[in-house]
Amino acid sequence: MLCPRSSHELEAPYHTNIQILFVMKNRLSSKKGFTLVEIMIVVVIIGLLAAMAIPAFQKVRTNSLGKAMANDARQLAGACQQMLLQYPSLSGNITIAYANTTGVLTYADNTSGANIQSFVQKLSKGYNTANIVYNPSATGTDAAFNLTHPQLSPNDLNPQNNTTNAGTAVTFDTEGKPL
Repeated sequence: MLCPRSSHELEAPYHTNIQILFVMKNRLSSKKGFTLVEIMIVVVIIGLLAAMAIPAFQKVRTNSLGKAMANDARQLAGACQQMLLQYPSLSGNITIAYANTTGVLTYADNTSGANIQSFVQKLSKGYNTANIVYNPSATGTDAAFNLTHPQLSPNDLNPQNNTTNAGTAVTFDTEGKPL
């Protein structure tokens, strides 16, 4: 028998509305976190970026150390030349004490009054040498002095030099140019 529907039967049943809300709540709550695949993709991307960036940073660091060493060599050579011009009584090699933890240079000649700190007080820290011997009579490809840094090779300052071992002495001329 067909009976007419009541007015409340024409509306959506109450339990259907609850089911819809429950399904919507589950969908919303399941998207709160990241999936394992999404996290792994992010880790792989970060790893690729790091793999590209780290060698570039190391090259920049080596270049900056090399430029600092070249700058120190020019300063030291200039200071020695100025000291020799101002104190002509100095002759022969000049042995300059270097403190590798502070970079402070010391040379004092009591007879002439020459002092290297009047011209240059300190160099960068970390060179592997206690004394720097400056040879003012070096000409051409003769070595005027050497500097050694544990992280640099002569090839880092002069690409024509085939020595690529880090910690090998870099040779400079009387003007502070690498040989």
